[in-house]
Amino acid sequence: MEQPAATGAEHVSVRMEEYLAALRKAGEPEQAAVGYGLNAAYAVFRQAFASESAFRAAEPRAQAEFLERLHAMQEKLGQQTGTAWGFRLFWMHARLMMESDANVALRFAPELERLGAKGKQHVGTNP
Repeated sequence: MEQPAATGAEHVSVRMEEYLAALRKAGEPEQAAVGYGLNAAYAVFRQAFASESAFRAAEPRAQAEFLERLHAMQEKLGQQTGTAWGFRLFWMHARLMMESDANVALRFAPELERLGAKGKQHVGTNP
């Protein structure tokens, strides 16, 4: 029996699982750089939306514009920097908040918070 094609949110969820699994195996400096990027992306998010619930309640156009803005920031950082990967992970998290049940996005929160804590230690170093 053929498997149904994954939805956008399902695909993002699977990719996020893969990235986080790889990061668990990465060294402390790499994890801290990704956490630094997550924190920076979260700061941009907080400027645009007061909370995750405000983001979920926002018009789809405002959500999409925010995702485009995050993507553009990540592109400017380059593909191979930890900070860029942090922006990418936050973009994925925000997309899951936008397109799926809240619990899907929330299941990644502990891992993102762990990386974010490492990123706070990264401040003042070169990401």
